[in-house]
Amino acid sequence: MSTLTDERVEFDRHRMAISNASQSSEPIAKLSICQEADSIVNGPRKKAYGDYALNLARISELTMLMMNDVEKEYLRKGEIPITVVSKILIALKLAREANSHKRDNLVDACGYLQLHGSLHGD
Repeated sequence: MSTLTDERVEFDRHRMAISNASQSSEPIAKLSICQEADSIVNGPRKKAYGDYALNLARISELTMLMMNDVEKEYLRKGEIPITVVSKILIALKLAREANSHKRDNLVDACGYLQLHGSLHGD
C-alpha cells in the first residue's frame, strides 16, 4: 500500500472513531499533538521512508558532499548559509528516494534544485 493510501486509511479510521464517539455519551479521546506525530512517524512514514537514523546519516553525508569550501568555512564559524539549507532539503528528498521510489521525492528534489539555482541567479 502506498503512503497516501496508508494515511487515507488512518484518516478514515479516525473519522469513523469520531463519528461513533459523537453518537455515544462518552467524551471523545483526543490525541495530543505529540501522540499524533508519533503515530505518523512510527507508522506510515516509517514504512515509507525507513529508519530515521539511517536517513539522517544519508542526509548528512549527501549534504557534506554537496557543500563547497566556502560553505564549510561558514559552518566552522557556527553559521549556516541559506545555500546549505537548500542542499539539506535536496539531500532529504534524495535520502528518501534511496529508501523507496516515490514520484513526490523526485518532484520535490527538482523543486529544491530549482530554488537552489535561483539563489545563485540561475
